[in-house]
Amino acid sequence: MAPAASLLLGLCLSLPAATGLELRGDNPMKLAKEAVDSFDPFAIASATTMVRLGKTSNAAQEKVWSGDRAKALDFAGLSDGNFKAGAVLSSGVGKKKLHTEGVVGYAGAEAKGVPPTGWRVGWAEAVPEKWQATAAQHTADGGVDYARAEGAFSGGHVAASELGKMQAQGP
Repeated sequence: MAPAASLLLGLCLSLPAATGLELRGDNPMKLAKEAVDSFDPFAIASATTMVRLGKTSNAAQEKVWSGDRAKALDFAGLSDGNFKAGAVLSSGVGKKKLHTEGVVGYAGAEAKGVPPTGWRVGWAEAVPEKWQATAAQHTADGGVDYARAEGAFSGGHVAASELGKMQAQGP
């Protein structure tokens, strides 16, 4: 099936589920918990990719796409009684930048030696000149441990006529 047809089919198949969503009252988190509990036990996973069509865009499109030509959103979740877990990964790629953000977490763990709740989050970005990444996780005292790394890309060109003139350098 052609990618465009697959995208259209996926969109059409998701419309009935989306139209069944209702927001009542002022507490969407409570409604989300009630919806999850009503389906329990279950596992869910989804992967979605969008590609911006056309060579030009207006200001409103630029705001939404943030320089990305393609975006991906993946998620997975599990609900089994008191135990709940989920993960989300969002990525984008454009002409001069790629990025990804992700989070994974759980609550209700009852295994010996495992904290009852936990989460980790991370993001990374690369542009032609450099890259950077950050990761964080919860700590037992309610704080956050984090790490950040960054680096630079470098390169160049040597003409074929110059390769023979270069001396091999050993370790």
